[in-house]
Amino acid sequence: PGKVLLPIDGENSIQKIKKICLSSKTITDVVLATSDDSSDDALVDFAQSINLDSFRGSLNDVLSRFTNAALSKNADVVVYVGGDCPMLDIYAVDDAVQKLVDGNFDFVTNYQPATFPNGHDVNVITIEKLKELEIAANNNQLDKKKIFEIYKQIPFNLNNLINAKNNYQTLNDSDARALIYQKYLLSESNEE
Repeated sequence: PGKVLLPIDGENSIQKIKKICLSSKTITDVVLATSDDSSDDALVDFAQSINLDSFRGSLNDVLSRFTNAALSKNADVVVYVGGDCPMLDIYAVDDAVQKLVDGNFDFVTNYQPATFPNGHDVNVITIEKLKELEIAANNNQLDKKKIFEIYKQIPFNLNNLINAKNNYQTLNDSDARALIYQKYLLSESNEE
């Protein structure tokens, strides 16, 4: 959890993602889904300090944690965003949700195959399909850590968001972090 709590222009990744999601035209609630492992205590404490609901579940069962977090909010449509994506494009999120609803899809993604820059990963799924996915994963003993790899093995009505850019905008390595910090510093300079 350390990288998502690193400061970026006065806020960390979790704060930035919360703000981005709350600016959405389609997202009505935000919850941090994390593990019940003690290594994530600081993350949950931080979420509480900024009035961000959190849901804790098994470290090794990401799918169940994600499903139960969505159920705790009575969600019909669920948007999954990684905590290390502070450059998330809210327009891509809203577009994905709209495509899911209007196109009668089960799942809309820009992650598999990757059609947006790394760091703009958006996965939108109906709660019904998410519950089916968990049942299928339990029955077939699939790896529940990689929740959006499972759909490749189970029938879905799938749509993919298209964007040809190819660069990296997550906090996974020091080069990417430097670019993100630079973006926020430059955007602050341009506002003055």
